[in-house]
Amino acid sequence: MKRTTKINSAVIFLLAIILLLTGCSRESVQPIDREAAILNAEGLQLLTAKHYDLAIEKLEAAVEKSPGNKAFTTNLAFGYYRAGRFDEAIEQFERAISTDPDDALIYYDYGRCLDKAGYFEQALPQLQKAAELGTDEAKLPNILFELSICYEALGMLDMSIETIRRAIEKTPRAEYYTKIGDSLQEMGDVEGAEFEYLNAIDISPNYAPAMNNLGLMLSTNDRKDEGMKLFEMVIDRDPFNAPAYNNLALEYWEQGDLESAIDSIKDAIKSEPSNALYHYHYAMFLKDSGQDEKAIEEIQITLQYDPNNPDALAKLQEWQGE
Repeated sequence: MKRTTKINSAVIFLLAIILLLTGCSRESVQPIDREAAILNAEGLQLLTAKHYDLAIEKLEAAVEKSPGNKAFTTNLAFGYYRAGRFDEAIEQFERAISTDPDDALIYYDYGRCLDKAGYFEQALPQLQKAAELGTDEAKLPNILFELSICYEALGMLDMSIETIRRAIEKTPRAEYYTKIGDSLQEMGDVEGAEFEYLNAIDISPNYAPAMNNLGLMLSTNDRKDEGMKLFEMVIDRDPFNAPAYNNLALEYWEQGDLESAIDSIKDAIKSEPSNALYHYHYAMFLKDSGQDEKAIEEIQITLQYDPNNPDALAKLQEWQGE
């Protein structure tokens, strides 16, 4: 008896949430199939646990029972998206939009799905629509950031920067300033990029991506000591930050300090054992230090993690032919 009571209470709560999600008034709401609601809830739980196939089965069943329910359809679309089944996701997002063409968050998730699938040109109008409709949404900064990424992927860096600045007006975040810094650096504006990276660090002193990216930029612009200090600062604050160890290793390598380079790249590999790039760098350091057999072993490990790496394939052929 207690078990039944708990299930019914959960369903009532779930129905209330669905009404909020769909934005329906009491007068306009359509009756919701309780079994469909339970299937939808179970599907979302499985989705959160990354059991995508099982989640999709539940969500498909929910949509089959209540095909006109926007929330169920959107959840199924998101399930397909998370599972990498993009064509099916697109079909469901289109259905959801036809049910409610004024829901900014559907366009946002649809655009994210298209971005992930690499369909940037198709994603752009969806994200633009999300930004247009979502002016009062709490997720507007997220929408604008995703839109900026889409602009960047299409080579529209000016529009990307302008869009992120709109997001910053709503919610200043270190991630946003860092993205502007990356774009300005790509455009050749080193001074502007440094300013934005420092803005990111000012907001979040422990934000490693800004410090790593600034360090790399300084290192490539004849300010190597400053760059290395930033890498060391990242490691001091986060002893498991693999990119900082890798960046530091490359600087040591350029300076001819192979022992320090090897020590640093080993630390990077400890933090991210399956990162092919770190194994490749380790192989290069070993080769330069005269450890030819170990270098070949590391190149082979690189290819285990990235079988089509052209640099590793070329080095393996070269070294084995010596």
